[in-house]
Amino acid sequence: MDNTVVIALVSSIGVISVGIGAPALLAYLTGKQRREEKLEDYARQDLVAERAEKAARNAEAVAKAAAVKAEQAARQAAVAAAKLLASNADIAVTSAVAAKATLDQLGVIHTLVNSTLTASMEGERFGAIRELALAKRLEALAVVNGLEPDPETAGLIVAAEVRLAELEAQLAERQGQTKVAEEQIRQAGDSLSTMGHD
Repeated sequence: MDNTVVIALVSSIGVISVGIGAPALLAYLTGKQRREEKLEDYARQDLVAERAEKAARNAEAVAKAAAVKAEQAARQAAVAAAKLLASNADIAVTSAVAAKATLDQLGVIHTLVNSTLTASMEGERFGAIRELALAKRLEALAVVNGLEPDPETAGLIVAAEVRLAELEAQLAERQGQTKVAEEQIRQAGDSLSTMGHD
């Protein structure tokens, strides 16, 4: 074979191999690059999923902690409310006993100036103030913990406000009646002292 034929043959083989091999090589490199990009994308997606899962776990832990705190606050409020109700019941019993004893012993006029009953009413008034404050605090705790205020608590607040207004009106009336009775006693005492001088 002639050198020219060999050179032409080698050149043809080189051109054919470059014509066939270059696209194959390019396809191989492109495929490899795409596989690497997909692996990087999967790694990014895994990282995002891991972070989202961690955030969800943290949110769940925070929610559980808030629920525990709300439950503890509710238990404390229930205990305080029970104590307050027991205290109010004791005050009410004491008031009833004092009123009965006063009516039995001294009659209607003496009840107007009976300081024991007034003191027990003031004690009941302070109990109503405590009950109102406790109910408002319970409502505020619910709001702070992101809960809707309980209708029962709102009812307690209204009932405590009404009872407090009633007690304050009764105490004001009692003070007025006491002043009238004291004036009558003073006048009666004055009459008795002038009677002794006649």
